[in-house]
Amino acid sequence: MKIGFVLPMPTTKIVGGYKVVYECANYLAQKGHDVTIFYNSDKGRNSKSLPPFIVYSLRQLICLKEPSWFRLLPEVKKVNLYSLDKKYFKDYDVVVATAAETAIFVNELSVKKKIYLIQDFEKDWQLSEEQLFKTYNYPDMTLVVVSKWLLKKISEHTNKEIHYIPNGINERVFRDYKQPRKKYSIAMLYHLDQRKGAEVGLNVIFKLKQKYPKLEVNLFGTPKRDASWPSWIKYTRFAKPEQVAQIMNSSSVFLCTSRFEGFGLTGLESLFCGCEFVTTDCGGVREYASEDNSIICEVDDVNGLVQGVSKIFENLEQKNGSTKELAIAFSRASANKKFAQLVES
Repeated sequence: MKIGFVLPMPTTKIVGGYKVVYECANYLAQKGHDVTIFYNSDKGRNSKSLPPFIVYSLRQLICLKEPSWFRLLPEVKKVNLYSLDKKYFKDYDVVVATAAETAIFVNELSVKKKIYLIQDFEKDWQLSEEQLFKTYNYPDMTLVVVSKWLLKKISEHTNKEIHYIPNGINERVFRDYKQPRKKYSIAMLYHLDQRKGAEVGLNVIFKLKQKYPKLEVNLFGTPKRDASWPSWIKYTRFAKPEQVAQIMNSSSVFLCTSRFEGFGLTGLESLFCGCEFVTTDCGGVREYASEDNSIICEVDDVNGLVQGVSKIFENLEQKNGSTKELAIAFSRASANKKFAQLVES
C-alpha cells in the first residue's frame, strides 16, 4: 500500500507528535508498505516577513536533515511541499492527517482511506472553534485519538466512532537501567511553548536549589541554552532518545509543569526509566499518571510542585513502583500494530 502522513512544516524541534508519526511510519515501512511523510511548507509563510522562497528553501534543508534526534528508516521518504496539492496524493491508498490544519486538506482527497490522528485538543490554535469541530465530523475521515482524555473531549463535539490507540513506549530505550541516582537530582524538558510552562519549572528548580544546595539539574530540549542560567544547570540540546533515557536514569525526579498536554509522552518515558514523577494536572498525563504512581499538583502551583519534589527528596513519599502494568498498557509495539491494522483494514 502507498501510505502518506501529512505533517505541518518541517522542524528542528523535538516534538512528541512528530515522534509518534515517525514511529508509525517506520513500523509500516518495515511491513513492506510504501511510506512517505509530507511536510506542509505553507507557501513559505512566516511571522518574520522573510521572502517566502527563502523560507521554503530553509525548510527544504530542514526536511533533508531532520529528524536528527530520531532514527527514521531510509525506506521512509520525506517530501517538503511548497503548498499542499491534491496532485501529489492521487496514487495513494491511505493518507493520514496529523493536525487540524492538515485534516482540512486530507478531507478533500480522493483516496481509499483517510485517517485523522488526533494527538491534542487544538482549541485556540490556528483554527476557530467552528472550524476545529468541523474537522471532527468529516464523514469520510476515520478518527483516532491517543488518550482517553482526548476521547472524552472529542466525543463532546462529534457522534462519530472514535478509535482509541494510546501512545506507546519503546522499552528497549526507555527502561530503568538500575544505576545509582543522586538523591537530589531532577530532570525536565525545556520548551519555549507557553503551554509547557517552562518558566514555572525553572522557578521551581531555583527554589529547590536554595533549599537543597546539592541539587543536580538536567534539562534537555531544542532551544538554545539560556545565557542567564547558572553553570549548575546542565543542558543537552537536541538530545536523542538514548540520551533522554540516560538523563532520566541519572535523575531521581522528572518534573512536568505543562499547562496543557494531549498525552505528555516524556512523562510516561520518565516513569519507564524509574523516575519519580511530579506533574501538573494538565490533561493527557492522566492517561498514565495517578496519585498511586505520581505527585500531581495544580497547574502553575509553584509552591505545590516544590513541596511535591521535596517530599520525594526527604523520602516522605515514594510513588513510582513497578512499571509492569504501564508496560502492558503502553507498549510501542502494540500501538504500532493497532494503528497498522486500522490502516490496512
